[in-house]
Amino acid sequence: MSSQGYSPYTMNEYIKNVVKLILNNSTAKLPIKKSDIITNAVGGNTKFFNDAVNGAKEILLDVYGIKLHEVPESKSTKSYITTSTLESSVLELTEKQKPELTLLFLVLSYIFMKGEPVNEEVVIEYLKKLKIPMEEPNDSFPFVVKKLLTETFVKQLYLKRTKVQPISASEAEYILEWGYRAQEEFSKKDILDIVANILQKPAVCFVRQHSEVRQKAVEMEIEVEN
Repeated sequence: MSSQGYSPYTMNEYIKNVVKLILNNSTAKLPIKKSDIITNAVGGNTKFFNDAVNGAKEILLDVYGIKLHEVPESKSTKSYITTSTLESSVLELTEKQKPELTLLFLVLSYIFMKGEPVNEEVVIEYLKKLKIPMEEPNDSFPFVVKKLLTETFVKQLYLKRTKVQPISASEAEYILEWGYRAQEEFSKKDILDIVANILQKPAVCFVRQHSEVRQKAVEMEIEVEN
């Protein structure tokens, strides 16, 4: 037995269980709770959790090109999400995923260019101006757009939705900003370049956004050096 109280064989099994659990849940893109990993992958043995997850991280990255992230804003319990390190193509998306990604890109790019956070109703009005129906599915968006905006994307951590109570309003409102998954999966530089190209303007013309992108690049360089 090792000093940690388990045999190498047992830990290997725990690691395999964690990898399997992560892979089975990665498609839904919902955060995976630490408590679920402990219960379903390491036999309820809390003391084995860290070693099992660290071992699984290596396998997920080396074999599957999947990076496991601990969500920094986890509230009651730790939770994790996965992102792919492999380059993907739109051609690899399913027919269901393509319109969802289109909607997500529209929302994230609008929030970034508008300046975070943005009132939820302002985002909804923006989508309506693009002739995107909120409540009724259609050929272009075969799902309830408002549900994805206010529920699905929030649960997947693409969006952070916060309730606020304006002094001048009787009812609470919600504001939207980029969620943790969006920060990990999307590049604000790419979004800025795309928007600038569409509007046929140099990216530097968008002063605030360009400054934020440059600051992010500097931070990443410092992180690599350290």
